[in-house]
Amino acid sequence: GGEEEAVTVDTGEVVAQLEGFFSAPEFTGYVRKFVEEHMAAFVFVDEGEEQPLCNYDLYLKYTRIIEEQLDGFLSDIGIGHEDLVSLCVAERGEGNSASYCLDYIIASTQYDAFVQMMWDMHHVQEYFFDTDDFAGYSCLGNLEALEPLDGDGGG
Repeated sequence: GGEEEAVTVDTGEVVAQLEGFFSAPEFTGYVRKFVEEHMAAFVFVDEGEEQPLCNYDLYLKYTRIIEEQLDGFLSDIGIGHEDLVSLCVAERGEGNSASYCLDYIIASTQYDAFVQMMWDMHHVQEYFFDTDDFAGYSCLGNLEALEPLDGDGGG
């Protein structure tokens, strides 16, 4: 028959595979390189202010990188990019523990999510950029538990 069957996906399975994919050094290397190269060019504006065009250019670059990374992965599991994104958004809405990893994908499809990601990266880079732990830091999910470096009181 020539009818296309609806793709049924085991969400948990896909998310688990995604977690593995996103915490792989190859992938985090791309994200890290992107952030390191472009963080300085990213203009942080106050909430409600208009984002400058250069930020949108970075967003398009990021989108391209993520999509290239995802292409192989998606053809392996046999779902499309849109399917993956809606799956991520749904999972994130349910407070899935993997949602930190999903942010990478959502940031490649929603401009405001990308801006948020850059903010987050900006805030954590002082903790992570000089260590190898950066790989998938957002997949750890316990950023709140990080103690900020205590700058004062060190007489």
